Amino acid sequence: MTEPSIPTDTKYCSACKQIKPVDCFYRRRDRPCGHSAKCKTCRNAYHASYIKTPKGQRSIKESSRKYWLKYGKQYSQDPVKKAAMNAAALRHSRSEKGIRARRNRHLRAKYGITLAEYEQLFKSQNQACAICGYQGTTRKFHLDHNHRTGNVRGILCNPCNGAIGLMQDDTKRLQQAIEYLMSHAS
Repeated sequence: MTEPSIPTDTKYCSACKQIKPVDCFYRRRDRPCGHSAKCKTCRNAYHASYIKTPKGQRSIKESSRKYWLKYGKQYSQDPVKKAAMNAAALRHSRSEKGIRARRNRHLRAKYGITLAEYEQLFKSQNQACAICGYQGTTRKFHLDHNHRTGNVRGILCNPCNGAIGLMQDDTKRLQQAIEYLMSHAS
């Protein structure tokens, strides 16, 4: 019995074992069919898990080093080009786009959320502190998170965030502080 023929506009994914359209696969010139064996979804999932391994980290560092040796080193050796490169980097870091990019990297690395998610959370809080409701611009706002689980709780103004931090996220201690203030509220 012969195998059913697969149309040329589809391809079999070796990872998820499904037949998908060809545009769901990355192009590979070194392959006979011109596309990778895994679909984009499976390839991206594999790559995300691979770069977390020690071997993946070494691979990233090595490819960055090779790229630097091929393109960056010779460019940065010339004093004029190096000065231009530094000036461009400084302009970018001070621009609105650069500031937002740096903030996005910080939020993703530390809290696992993007700047867009942060802004959506702040908008859902009516652009105010989740505890005291402060909406002004003179205080800084901070992303509050559970230090044990890492889960984001909300956005707080600096005094409220500091108060929770000083109480070490202990609800019993906060309740005792409330009772203390109530007993001395004459």
